Parts: sequence; C-alpha cells; structure tokens
Amino acid sequence: MNASTDGILDIRDAGGRLCGRYHYDDPCKSFLRGLYTPKGCDIVAPPSLDHPHHKGLQYGLCATDVNFWEESNDPAGRRIGRQVAEKPERFDAGLSQHIVWRDDVGVSFNETRRISVQPTTSGYVWSWQTTLTALRDVNLVISAWPQNGGYCGLGVRLAPELFLKKSTVTLVPAQQRASGRVPQSVTVRGTKAALTLAQNTQFQQHVLYIQGCDRNSQDGFAFVSLGPTNGAPCTVRKGASLQGSYVITVADVS
Repeated sequence: MNASTDGILDIRDAGGRLCGRYHYDDPCKSFLRGLYTPKGCDIVAPPSLDHPHHKGLQYGLCATDVNFWEESNDPAGRRIGRQVAEKPERFDAGLSQHIVWRDDVGVSFNETRRISVQPTTSGYVWSWQTTLTALRDVNLVISAWPQNGGYCGLGVRLAPELFLKKSTVTLVPAQQRASGRVPQSVTVRGTKAALTLAQNTQFQQHVLYIQGCDRNSQDGFAFVSLGPTNGAPCTVRKGASLQGSYVITVADVS
C-alpha cells in the first residue's frame, strides 16, 4: 500500500507497516529516508550540517565537468548537477520513475529507475534497478574528493546510534579489506538493525566503499556504497547505457 503527500511516497507492507519513505520532489536528487526494519528502526542518518547532500539511500555520480553527488562546494570547480525527477508511477510493491540528469549547460543522462520491496520473516528486501542512458560523452571520475575514496554510486549514511563504530562488517566472498573490493554483498550489522547491499557480479562489478562502521574506526560517520566508479574512472559514450541492479536488505537484529 502506498500513499503520496508533499513530494514523499510512503511505501507500506500488506499489514500497513511503513517500509520506506521515497522523497521524489527534492531539487537535487530523489532518495529513500526513512528506511525501516519491521520493528520500526530507521537505518538512515538525517542530513548533517557538514554533509547536507547525504540525504538518504541515494544514487549519484561525479563527472569531470559536472558533480551529481555533492550539491555545492566542488573542490575542482565543477558545475553542480541535479536529477530532475518526474513524479513516480506507483504500483503495489514500489515505484518507477524517469529522471533527467542535467545542469545549467545541458543534459548528461536520462535515467529509468524502478524500486520495489518485499517482506521476509526478519526484514524487508528492496530492489533498486537503474539504467542511465548518456546524452553526451560523460567522463565519470572516482569522486569529487578522491583522497577520501570513491564513495559514489548507491550509497547511504547510516544512523549513528545504530551503526557508528558499533558494527561488524561481513563481505561475500570473504575479503581482507572492506573497501576497494568487488563483493557480491556486504552486511553491516549494528546494534539493533542490519543492512545488506548486494549485486549480481556477473552483471556488474561495482566497488565497495565503507567507513565509520568498524569499532576501531576514526571516522565521524558511518557510510556504505557500491558504485561503478569507486575503483576507477570510466567513460559512458553518447547513446550507451550505465546499469545498476542492487538488492538492499534491512533487517532487525535480536
């Protein structure tokens, strides 16, 4: 069951419990916040004063000339892009949406996005599928702040009271480092909730970026993302498409 008010689409399960709130009328990007477990824990951190562009579970990229992740203060003086979104088309389990990635100079991508959710015994399993078709040659880079690692793609800043320096991180297949690798899935298990991001590695080779979750971390916030440019830059030629297919599981931790 879905209900829409004031630019927000509430997505509920068959029992009426709120699974997620999709914000589709933001001037810069659409995103999911909150993102709830069946017991009502929201795993998403609210936007902070120092990172106001961390709005929820969101998808963004950075090009050599346009930044579609940060919404101001690009260190290289790139133009700031925005994802101009149409109102979503609703169906029982979620939504579909058309989005134009543009800036004041022109259009970079047309995107088709489909997001849906299914309940399980312990959580909610979300599907986030996207196809971005380039309207010009787009040279994508790792991130606007490369010294901080490639954090673009599908990413979320996690609720600090649940995850910041309180989590265990599990990768499948098992790997020595939590960042800079291509996993099938990563699970961040916090105090009351767990998040799993998964991808079909035969279809896409998106690299993991993660910070602030480990108990010994020196970071000030917890963040996780999977992205096509987190490992290296890439170019999407005019008329070609960039695809992403993710499964996001939000579960309670007993």
